[in-house]
Amino acid sequence: MAGFIPFDVYGEGEDAVLFSPANGYPPGAYRQFIDHLTPRFRVLGVRHRALWPESRPEDLAGWQDVADDTLALLRQRNIRKISAIGHSLGAVANMLAAIKEPERFEKLVLIEPVFLPPALGALNRLAPDRLKRKSPLVAVALNRRYEWDSPEEAFAHFRQKSVFARWPDESLWDFIHCGLEEIPGRAPAVTLAYPREWEARIYATVPYIWSDLPRVDWPLLGIRGEHSDTIVDSAWKKWGKMRPQDRLVMLEGAGHMIPMEKPAELARLVLDYLEASAAGKETDPDPAAAAKSLDV
Repeated sequence: MAGFIPFDVYGEGEDAVLFSPANGYPPGAYRQFIDHLTPRFRVLGVRHRALWPESRPEDLAGWQDVADDTLALLRQRNIRKISAIGHSLGAVANMLAAIKEPERFEKLVLIEPVFLPPALGALNRLAPDRLKRKSPLVAVALNRRYEWDSPEEAFAHFRQKSVFARWPDESLWDFIHCGLEEIPGRAPAVTLAYPREWEARIYATVPYIWSDLPRVDWPLLGIRGEHSDTIVDSAWKKWGKMRPQDRLVMLEGAGHMIPMEKPAELARLVLDYLEASAAGKETDPDPAAAAKSLDV
């Protein structure tokens, strides 16, 4: 998409890292995690199209468009050789961007990337768009409540949802402050800043990644939550067999939303990987040893 690509900046470190969030979340919702990175790095938080004024979900052909937006951001800032951290949608988008223009990236951290099980991914790739638009995730997104009379009412609404059960209150309030916006003329009434129609469109265009994953030119850090409902065991094992050079770590007690659920533990893992890479040290490719060494 032409034009200036918006992003947020956190911290004042000399070295920059790129952070790309999940579907439905602005970068500021990750403050608990990002705050652990900023003593060392300046974090550039990508704002996906859903947060752009006058953006239209129907203009998104697929997740490669999200990757291309990220590349446009790096071009407009003349950035090369940056380490990129991504969560869910953001992890896949960063990976696709790095495959297309590898010279702009140095290291990739994939947190709970949306890697569908191979059989399901193949079936999804072959399914016509009309069926993809009827998937359960799309239906849930389109029927999601999106307005509340106050931020406090929104907090209470989300606090009872199972997806937020492992979130500490601080993480949930960050989402309330950054993921909602006032409704003009009805303040303090608030609505989702990330429109549900956009969330649904992204769910309807999940890519098949198993032919793309081998094309990444350097070892990855992959992180999965113990209770993940996004990377199932078959996909996790296939990833490990396909790319034994990658460092794959599972965080105990976490689900898909690791950055909100376990921000400190996740940040330690990411920082160890980035710092070891910067120092030219080898990272431990064994997940069990890596987890044990970090007391995860």
